[in-house]
Amino acid sequence: MFEPITPILTTMIERTISDTITNFEPRVDLLGVSVRFSPENNDAYITVAFKIKNTQTPVSVNLILERTR
Repeated sequence: MFEPITPILTTMIERTISDTITNFEPRVDLLGVSVRFSPENNDAYITVAFKIKNTQTPVSVNLILERTR
């Protein structure tokens, strides 16, 4: 969150989150990851959409990463 915000950075974060969930959480089917930045607040808004295996209901989790200092 200290690098310049670029499309490459956004893609890298999305891919890292997707790979981590796919590799380490076998109980879910990942539907998508979205990252949006707020340069004014130095925040990253992340949405993770997934479906718990053997269910039909999709779940969406919204997270905010923000600088603490």
